[in-house]
Formats: sequence, structure tokens, C-alpha cells
Amino acid sequence: PGSTKTRRVRRRAVMLFKTGGERRTIGRTGILIYLSMGEHRAEIIGDEAITAVTTPETWGEAMAALITDVKAGRPGDGIVAAVERIGDVLAQHFPKTSTDTNEIPDKLIQL
Repeated sequence: PGSTKTRRVRRRAVMLFKTGGERRTIGRTGILIYLSMGEHRAEIIGDEAITAVTTPETWGEAMAALITDVKAGRPGDGIVAAVERIGDVLAQHFPKTSTDTNEIPDKLIQL
């Protein structure tokens, strides 16, 4: 059932974020975009500082952009669109400064 798929994908995304990205940035501002092609589900997981200033609904536009392109057979474009919208939200709450460094590699990990 769809609800079971949703729970499984959410659990997996959270587990992967906890083992690979959570608390790995000084400001606790890491984000995971998790796309499960097999279950046709996606999740956006934010670190502690991000979840303190946003709600799950905050990511609605990013999720919609991701899903629209995935359904059209363009998952790469969907991820790019989601990253752009997530960047817009993060820029509002965590503007870039001259001392910012990229603490987590920006790369696609395919499992």
C-alpha cells in the first residue's frame, strides 16, 4: 500500500541522513533530497537548524518541482529544480557569508 511505501521511504531517508549528513555541518544546515524510484516517493530531510526555522510544508515547491520532472522522465532536471528552490529557502534563513565553506560534498549518491 501507498502508506507503507511512504513510511519505508521516509525511514530510509532519515536513516541515510543520520549516518551520512546529519550534524556534519557547523551550523547544522545539511539537507538530503532522497528520491526512491522503485517506490515512486521522495523526501527532503533537513538538519537541526533548518527544521527549527521551517516546516515540512516549506519544501512543497521543491517537492512539486522534483516530482513533476521525475514523472516526465527527467529525474536529473527534477533534482536540479528542487535544489534551486531549496537554495531559495535556505538563502532567506541562512544567507551566505564570506566565511562559509562547503562542508558536505555536493554529489549524487546512487544506491
